[in-house]
Amino acid sequence: MHHLYFDCASVILTLITVGKYFEARAKARATSSIDALVRLTPKTAVRIDKHGNEEIVDASDLRKGDMLMVRTGHSISADGVIVEGFASLDESAFTGESTPVEKSIDSSVFASTMVVSGWIKMRADKVGEDTRLSEIIRIVDEATSSKAPIQQLADKISGVFVPVVIGISLAVFAGWMLGGSELSEALIFAVSVLVISCPCALGLATPCAIMVGMGVGARRGILFKSAQALQIMHGAKTFVFDKTGTVTKGVPEVVSFEVFDADADEVLSYAASIERLSEHPFAKAIVSFASDKTNTFEISSFEQVFGGIKAADANHVFLLGNPSLFVNESVDLSVANQSLIEADKRAESSLLFAMDNRVVCRFGIRDEIKEQSAEAISYLKSKGIRCTLLSGDAKQAVSHIADIAGFDEAISQASPFEKEQYIKDAQKEGAVVMVGDGVNDAPALSLADVGVALGAGSDVAVSSAGVVIIDSSLSGVCDALSLSKKTMRIIKQNLFWALIYNAICIPIAAGCFAFAGLILNPMIAAAAMSMSSLCVVTNALRLRGFKGEHTFGVSKERNTKDEAPSVVGATITDITNNDKEGVMDIRLNVEGMMCMHCVAHVKQALEAVQGVESAEVDLDGKCALVRGKDLVADELIKAVEAAGYGATVA
Repeated sequence: MHHLYFDCASVILTLITVGKYFEARAKARATSSIDALVRLTPKTAVRIDKHGNEEIVDASDLRKGDMLMVRTGHSISADGVIVEGFASLDESAFTGESTPVEKSIDSSVFASTMVVSGWIKMRADKVGEDTRLSEIIRIVDEATSSKAPIQQLADKISGVFVPVVIGISLAVFAGWMLGGSELSEALIFAVSVLVISCPCALGLATPCAIMVGMGVGARRGILFKSAQALQIMHGAKTFVFDKTGTVTKGVPEVVSFEVFDADADEVLSYAASIERLSEHPFAKAIVSFASDKTNTFEISSFEQVFGGIKAADANHVFLLGNPSLFVNESVDLSVANQSLIEADKRAESSLLFAMDNRVVCRFGIRDEIKEQSAEAISYLKSKGIRCTLLSGDAKQAVSHIADIAGFDEAISQASPFEKEQYIKDAQKEGAVVMVGDGVNDAPALSLADVGVALGAGSDVAVSSAGVVIIDSSLSGVCDALSLSKKTMRIIKQNLFWALIYNAICIPIAAGCFAFAGLILNPMIAAAAMSMSSLCVVTNALRLRGFKGEHTFGVSKERNTKDEAPSVVGATITDITNNDKEGVMDIRLNVEGMMCMHCVAHVKQALEAVQGVESAEVDLDGKCALVRGKDLVADELIKAVEAAGYGATVA
């Protein structure tokens, strides 16, 4: 009766149950990021009926085409487009960026984002399971159930480990019996080996880290579509980038404007009036550059021809296009030749404008590099990664961007087939990550070991990629690499400690050190086994602290809105005196600008102030540099505020 060991049996079951309880709680925390995404889905919406009346309805009852009203403090219930109103939206659920995003008419909005200030009336284009949030939840759910190659290795080890441990347990039992021990003693050692070597920790090492890593990534705007992509990315040797829309903004901008013996305002007015009739991206760039400052002329004839546009009004005949059009039309280009040469050196695309067969101005247009691109490439290179710019664009434009961003290699005029071939060649030296956003990038994204698509890109590119960066920033690519490396580091730590734990504990449980009085009771073995599983899961939970390490493109020195200096009683320390007597420069921080139209409004308001000679307004920097005689900071600030924007002395 003294050797039935009821106490051991009950304690072992209790300890294992308690261990499983804590393990289940830890695993629930591992999937909390995914649960948080699900909880973001709004339950109700304010729908506007055909009579203009508002009604509160369940979000599940929304249909495509419904008109919705969303006010401050409310979440958006569907993906759609703003048709009326203006608001600041918190899109951190998708991008991980806490700074509110300004939205106005024709801006796209997404379900689960919250209106921080203002109000919007929107048209629902995607509802229910079709929204971007639902797609993210579906992708993360599928990805967390997929297996990384390293997890498959752990499964194979577990498959071999179990029969080996059973064999060791039987060998321990036989060894102690043959050594003259009692049956009860031999059973204790054999059972201790079985209990302590349960491969729970080994089985949990990889999937827990994968679940946490992917959930955290989703909250940061980084979607890994599979565990395989998460693993492979951390060891990539080469990152290949498309240019347009990936490294650059993807929107042509007027970066230089030269007038040849003509009135600048009149020339801009005529050019904008003509380009408003065109859908070409360069036309939109010129219209945006001209903004609301110019007059509008009625164009009586308009014809799009190869290389540009022919147009006329009641008084003039116009020609607007690239230099080849002017050569074909036998227009004298001598006045613009030097300007064209200099623009070509700066990788600008030049559009000339002629009135009555006389060239009057040149527009320099270029797709500018994104603010964070150079820093992102620098970071990747610091990790020993080779960075290549691979584009179908002209050689000079590609070389210009590559030089600014600091790429190791630049390849221009590459067709989709040539992009594929480059990926194949690069894969001979190691794993390749392809970053792109266009339809022509889809084949290369599919072929690369890991394809990274920017969320603002084409649907084809997004569907072809293994990783999606929702906010389309290259800093997101760097964060994806950091998260991949950290996740793999956690997985390797888990596997190491799970295997080391068994390597140390099995000999002790088998009684190999019994001669020294070191014997492991089955109850202690059960507790140790539970603790090993709990430690592995807890280690994986450390990934929840990943906040993203990169905020490229944001000036650390720039004052925040709350830290901006007071505008009252601006002193001479805010002002820089110019060498020219009486001339001074004043720099202002300008809040509320969203586009080039806003820039034009602010510039016009500042230049209207008495004494102002010039005003340079920077949209990206949210600032303005004003030069003039006897300037008063408060007057400049009042002029900006009268135009509808905020201003402080920088």
